[in-house]
Amino acid sequence: MRSLLAGSAIGLFATAYPMSAACAQTATNAPASSVASGVGATKDDSSRPGGSTEGALEDIVVTARKRSENLRDVPVALTAVSGDTLTHRNITQMVDLVTTLPNLTVSYGTIQPRTFIRGFGSGDNLSFDQSVGKFVDNVSYGRDQDSRIPLFDLERVEVLRGPQVLLFGNSATAGALNITTRKPGDRFEADGSIGYEFNNNETNVQGGATLPVAEGVSLRVAGLLQHLDKGWIHNNVTGFDSPRTRNYAGRAILRIEPSSDLQIQLKAEYDRLLDEGENIQVYKQSLAVPGLFDDTKLDGRTSNSNAGPPYFQQGYAYLRNQTYQADVNYHVLGGQLISTSSYRNYMSSTSADGDGLAADIFNAFIFNRYRQFAQEIRFEGTSGDFDYTLGGYYQHDEMRAFTLIEFNLAPLGVPVPPFARYLSFDQDTDAWSGFANLRWRITPKLKVEAGFRYTDTRKDVNQLLATANIIPSLPRNTKRATVAQQINPALDPVQLAVLGVSPHDYRGIQQNDGYFQPQVIVQYEIAPANMVYAKFVSGSKAGGVDAISPASNPNATKFGPEKATSFELGAKGRLASGHLDYALTIFSTTFKDLQLSVFDNVSSFLVSNVGKARTRGVELELNWAPAPRLRIDFNGAYLDARYLSFPGATCTNEQSLIAGPTCTQDLSGAPTSYASKWSGNLGIAYEQPLGGDYRLAGRIDVSARSSYDAGSTNSPDERQKGYAQLDANLDLSPNSSSWTISLFGRNLTDKRYLSFALPTIPATFGEMGTYSRGRQLGVRLSGRF
Repeated sequence: MRSLLAGSAIGLFATAYPMSAACAQTATNAPASSVASGVGATKDDSSRPGGSTEGALEDIVVTARKRSENLRDVPVALTAVSGDTLTHRNITQMVDLVTTLPNLTVSYGTIQPRTFIRGFGSGDNLSFDQSVGKFVDNVSYGRDQDSRIPLFDLERVEVLRGPQVLLFGNSATAGALNITTRKPGDRFEADGSIGYEFNNNETNVQGGATLPVAEGVSLRVAGLLQHLDKGWIHNNVTGFDSPRTRNYAGRAILRIEPSSDLQIQLKAEYDRLLDEGENIQVYKQSLAVPGLFDDTKLDGRTSNSNAGPPYFQQGYAYLRNQTYQADVNYHVLGGQLISTSSYRNYMSSTSADGDGLAADIFNAFIFNRYRQFAQEIRFEGTSGDFDYTLGGYYQHDEMRAFTLIEFNLAPLGVPVPPFARYLSFDQDTDAWSGFANLRWRITPKLKVEAGFRYTDTRKDVNQLLATANIIPSLPRNTKRATVAQQINPALDPVQLAVLGVSPHDYRGIQQNDGYFQPQVIVQYEIAPANMVYAKFVSGSKAGGVDAISPASNPNATKFGPEKATSFELGAKGRLASGHLDYALTIFSTTFKDLQLSVFDNVSSFLVSNVGKARTRGVELELNWAPAPRLRIDFNGAYLDARYLSFPGATCTNEQSLIAGPTCTQDLSGAPTSYASKWSGNLGIAYEQPLGGDYRLAGRIDVSARSSYDAGSTNSPDERQKGYAQLDANLDLSPNSSSWTISLFGRNLTDKRYLSFALPTIPATFGEMGTYSRGRQLGVRLSGRF
């Protein structure tokens, strides 16, 4: 019957500030709120060595290693983006970072988001711990849907490239996003902005305020409202313009300092995010049935809909998150004892039509409720020429998820009744780790540090697969009990005949992993404010159980840990009397047993361990202030990321049509997904004083990348050609910066690209994908008090 299924049709003007290292928080004697555009990030500092320093670049402070350090002193490949930059560029989501940060890709195109750094990442299956970690105020956001968490009221976002295993609770083998929220100070301050984008009718309101409560006690409250009313994909069937966005978020942080030796911070955050509509577009006709799809152009229009019988379903992606956190910093024994306690509770649900047809053939619904408790304690101190860090980490999380994959095949000529594959997945995880790092200042110029983290992870899983009736109009908060009531064993023969899958109920599947992760860094100051470094790190990511595996025995549902070994050479510094910052990185990372989602040629992404893969390349960042009111920034990368051994990869449509649904291909030597060989961003900012107390500032950014594979089969049909995008802004403000009115534009050339590609479902041998957002033009008013 499976052969019968195959044969029968089977981002002129966002207040755009430099998205580069020099955009992050300025030195500790300057508050984050002082960061401004282009030339506003420079200052006259006569204390800088050598020559005229008028208009020299500010120092940048980051916390990539859990302590405040000058960016150019940190032997890590990272780019930092200030919170002011995000606000002024109208960026509130991680997906909007990608056009200006080389070697970073975030896609919301699938039912599960994807995040990649240097051509590697995870996605398309909720079973994964993510290869690209996301950490907010030292708390792990390690699930796939966490890529949707909003960005608002931030100090900065740091993108760390390469394995990050030593100082982050959950190891990240490809890289990490380290996000730092704004904290309350000891005096009143408030800031906010309201923006409107005309093409998509998008309103974006955000702001925050710090309120002194008593001596040593203050509170910061912040919030975000984002409404997008007119999406960029018009549905020919429903008349709906997708996506329509309704995002709300709020955060409160209470700072308590009983003494100069003790600081306590309590945080609570609530996020509610909703995207509605079907964003998939078919762009290549079926190879099996010519004319099956009536619209095969990436033209911002789609006929993909499940609005009619039997589904009566609209697509959506919904996330509700709550985070509660307590941080304690106690100066004791000549060092700092730091505790971070956190609890997260989130619920996500997604519904998507993947068949590309007006007829209601296929629907996928995924629900996940996730709870996480984590505790980290670490001690940082100095003894003579040695700096040391010792600590431990514990995380317990519970995942309660289910998936309903629904089929109505009669319109394709397959004579079977409607049915659904129901999968239930319960996972409890306990992870313990201990870590230590020692840095030895051998000479004033030479430093050597070595550290390790040992992690033990234990997962206990129940996984059930059954056949169920189709359930129409699935709401966002559908309960598992509601779906379980629709299990229908009488339909088991239908699922077996069509999908080759039999029901099972596996209890107590165990996956236990323990791994040692070392790191060694040698750092040498070649001149004042200039250094070189060499770094070695070996990291691992836990294995697990595939939430949707149809395997006929429980052991076959498991996948193994992923290991990454990385070598990195870098140089960072400041030249031209403080007017030029640079950062150069040469890297090579090899992955063994890389965890990937592999499409099963019918309807699902299953987890597989790739034999071996590698990424290597060169990254360069330059920030130049050639004149007091002029700023030029460049960020570019060369990348060679490919599979070295991948014999069981998904076939292309052409291969599957010939060999059938069990087809696999060997992608050894092929490039990985989203691995552009060349990518970069060039920005130029200039500020002009006006008569009186006003100034006019403008900035232009050009971002570009070469071609990449938007899918997972290395098919020419899934390859996105190289492209370039243009952003610009124009700002008017008084010299006091108390308010700014801005005209902004993103993607002014209206260049749209494939963010995700996949064969049409179920096995109809076309190609479909998601299309990026087009030109954005808007106005924003912001103020600071």
